[in-house]
Amino acid sequence: MGCNKREDRDAIFEFYVAAPYRKFASVVFKEFHKASGAILVECQSNDMLLTAMLYEFTENITRSDIV
Repeated sequence: MGCNKREDRDAIFEFYVAAPYRKFASVVFKEFHKASGAILVECQSNDMLLTAMLYEFTENITRSDIV
């Protein structure tokens, strides 16, 4: 059965770092990922920052098409 509440999900859906701090995005994401305990990262291909973090920090990347 799926998760009904957002706080019960085990994925990172959003990640934002203010422009002056984006050079630290990898360090921040690594700590955020560890602190959240998330086992998945879900993002849209037009979310450039989260997509970059997805490729840097995850394995076994798959895609799902919206029909």
